[in-house]
Amino acid sequence: QGYNSKGATKKLVKWLDSEKPDVVHLHNLHSNCVNLKILLDYLAKRDIATVITLHDCWFFTGKCFHFVESGCDRWQRGCHDCPRNKLDIKSLFVDATARVWSDKKALYEKIPRLYTVGCSKWITGLAERSILSSGKVLQIYNGVDTDVFRPMDTDFRSRYGIEEKFVSVGAANKWLLPENRDLFESYLSARKEDEALVLFGASDEHKRAVADKPGVVAIDYFTDKADMAELFASADVFINPTHADTLPTVNMEAASCGTPVITYDVCGSPELVLDGVTGFVVPEGDVGGMLFAKEAVRGGKINRDNCREYALSHFDKRENYKKYIELFRAIYNGESDIC
Repeated sequence: QGYNSKGATKKLVKWLDSEKPDVVHLHNLHSNCVNLKILLDYLAKRDIATVITLHDCWFFTGKCFHFVESGCDRWQRGCHDCPRNKLDIKSLFVDATARVWSDKKALYEKIPRLYTVGCSKWITGLAERSILSSGKVLQIYNGVDTDVFRPMDTDFRSRYGIEEKFVSVGAANKWLLPENRDLFESYLSARKEDEALVLFGASDEHKRAVADKPGVVAIDYFTDKADMAELFASADVFINPTHADTLPTVNMEAASCGTPVITYDVCGSPELVLDGVTGFVVPEGDVGGMLFAKEAVRGGKINRDNCREYALSHFDKRENYKKYIELFRAIYNGESDIC
């Protein structure tokens, strides 16, 4: 990942030469779409200010984009013997993580004006302890469209026959993970007749898995943000049992619709919830705590207006995009106190 596409990257570099940018802003480059060495060598040689936004951990590891599930800390000193080598993007025969980590470190150190933006406080803290610390590190949240994701009246409940129920919403690919089996089964065991669990983003396999589960509604992936907003605005609570997530946008979208959020205390997910005010943060794997929090929401412990107000003040995309513009201007003007 990041070592292929030499021809395409040389074309990109040639185009950059013609454009003469003041700043180049990099997002996720893991895949084989860009050759990292060619691109970063060019940016260093031309002394072009480079901004990297971290949406995951790949930029400072030897391979993986999330190491928390493996409890690995080798990214801080030098990757090797990768516990995820045959997971995620599989390497069946060779562990190249030591070389990749060293290559990335050397490349970053060559860039005179390197700025790293963490999209969450959690990943920003990691970046400050990583090979990216050779440059400046700061934090800017991703934003959501608070005009689309807003409180509203919808007919979503009537479409699915859950008008009079307490509706919990979650992502199918999170709830149906093997590590969340206890949560799912405990929810079903404790579910009251007037409760429904709506799982969105359900594949055919997901739908088959819940077809005989009473009170569980599995719906397709959304292609329109407005449909997603309707779902969140119709829900009583959004439950996100994530075990690895840099900054789950769904947490922000749900809160922007006025919907309380319950999540595990993992990675960047808990920092999007004001515990006890806009939802609840539960220790990872605490199934009883998750269900207790759901009952607290059902009991009226969270004011939906608080959720909306918190989202407007922290997650509005217009305000967060302005911070990037301010960063670009500060870099262009040569300001030294950017961070």
